[in-house]
Amino acid sequence: MNLGCYFSLFNLIILFCGTFCSIRAEEIIVETIYGKLKGQIHTLANELGQIDTFFGIPFAQAKRFEKPIASQKWEGVRSAVDQPPGCVPHARPTEEGMADQQPISEDCLFLNVFAPHRSPSAEQNKTFPVLVVIHGGAYEIGSSARYTNYEVIGQRFVTDANSRGIVFVSIQYRLGVMGFATTGDEELPGNLGIWDQISALQFVKDNIAEFGGDPSRVTVFGYSAGSGSTALLSISPKSRDLFQQAIRMSGTPFSVSGSGTFVAEETKKLANAMGCAANRTKQCLNEKSVEQMFDGMDKIFSPHRLDRELFPQDYPEMIATAPPKKMIMGFAELDFLLFSLISSKNNSISMLALTDEQIANYDQKAFEASVSEFVVKEKYFGNQTNEVKAEIVQFYVNEYLPAETVKDQKFFVLLYTTLLSDLMDVVPTLWEAQIRLASNWPIYLYENVYFNPAQFPKRAIIQAAYHGFDHSLIFYDEFTKKSEEDQKMSDYLVTAIKNFVINGDPSTETIRWDQLTDFSSIERVEKVQHMRIELKKTGMVDGMKAELKRARFWRELTKKYTNFDLVRGIFQEKSGQSAAFVPSAQFAQLFFIFAIVAIISLNNGIY
Repeated sequence: MNLGCYFSLFNLIILFCGTFCSIRAEEIIVETIYGKLKGQIHTLANELGQIDTFFGIPFAQAKRFEKPIASQKWEGVRSAVDQPPGCVPHARPTEEGMADQQPISEDCLFLNVFAPHRSPSAEQNKTFPVLVVIHGGAYEIGSSARYTNYEVIGQRFVTDANSRGIVFVSIQYRLGVMGFATTGDEELPGNLGIWDQISALQFVKDNIAEFGGDPSRVTVFGYSAGSGSTALLSISPKSRDLFQQAIRMSGTPFSVSGSGTFVAEETKKLANAMGCAANRTKQCLNEKSVEQMFDGMDKIFSPHRLDRELFPQDYPEMIATAPPKKMIMGFAELDFLLFSLISSKNNSISMLALTDEQIANYDQKAFEASVSEFVVKEKYFGNQTNEVKAEIVQFYVNEYLPAETVKDQKFFVLLYTTLLSDLMDVVPTLWEAQIRLASNWPIYLYENVYFNPAQFPKRAIIQAAYHGFDHSLIFYDEFTKKSEEDQKMSDYLVTAIKNFVINGDPSTETIRWDQLTDFSSIERVEKVQHMRIELKKTGMVDGMKAELKRARFWRELTKKYTNFDLVRGIFQEKSGQSAAFVPSAQFAQLFFIFAIVAIISLNNGIY
């Protein structure tokens, strides 16, 4: 697939909907605590009423490598009709369009608001629940431009037809080096992207009433890295009181992508590569241009670190002390299936993808090589390395699937994909759900198994639900050729989300969704009740036996080999090295590449 064509199409749609669709729109003025904003009133198709849109609202300002502060007040009326520039991504714009969705800038802390239109006379006192969306992209790419189609967002979420209006907010935050570089001390504490998200939520709390939103009924929605962010925001003392509910799709801070603490070391490597002295890292990086920063960006892959201000304790301890919130959380059946299917000229993606030739010859020897290359390293386990690797191979090859399973290349490609899915999403999500439930968090757990076979290339030897397809059904009409079945699933997902935002319960008129109850222990529970999302049988089931078996295996492995936790990507406290996580470059790249692949999948096919 030509990614440049993909983003050219993306730009064309944004241009069309941001310009031509707005020519006949009426203007509307809203006054925030920072000043007046001029937005637009749009009439939706299908007699679904009118909505107000405001693009590019500055919710904060920040100097490079500094925490965000409140926006300055402005004089007069500020125009809020154009999509703002995105934040500087962790990928230089290339011929394949890796980061070329829109203009980029270091001045990027903006949010967009879509609200039901209220007539001046009768409805000014009416308020609506609020849905704040945090984009995904491995904390390194993405922007609010993913959520700009006012017709789609208006019809599905915002419209007050049938008295079910919602105020929809999409935010941006600093990415990659600009958002998450750290020296591991007070010079550059890091997590600036998370601080940006907190500032956006504070802006919503202080101003959303002027758009018709109820600041006491805020739900945060996150997909992929946005899901990991939402999890963190729900437990940090700095943010947990700024919203009431959460929806999370395929992303958790309990995985290596969210728990790894090696970013300080990687920042030092970046600074050294750019000629910066160790005692003036922040000052030196401040002197570099964005282009120079791009030159060194391949040195940083970790999203955030456990710092004392945002995260004074490890995540399990903070979950136990944070006020519980209602939360939807879950994953796709085979999140990392894209890795065994995608083809790209981009070297980072190709490094982990399986080529046609590799797929045709992928056997146990190849699977064992993948385990060695991407998972088990001597720096983690020393003289126990071969022993750990052998246990992983033994479990996945001989214990995970029925004994009569034919062990051909399809079998081993499935193991490869399942292993990556487990480490990055499935297993840590189940661990997290169990910990939250133990602390009385109301959890609505799901697994998406629905997929459209037409989305797969002919060469795909495995077809299953993969990372991002459910999200694309909800938001991306422009890029997804929906079948009749897709539309049914899309309608269900949107209805469940709206019901949760409005009523705190994702049940629909025909499908009841119960909270997670019996999940006291990963070690003892054989199956768990959850929502299984599929075409003909969507509903509560008592299952996830295979997923729980794999979660138990990794819990037992972590207890047996106490030096390093492969799921979370951290040295365990018993080893005395809890702050020293320095994985292989290949393993560190998994999460970043995962995000790129997920974006590619939003096209009309997955390659």
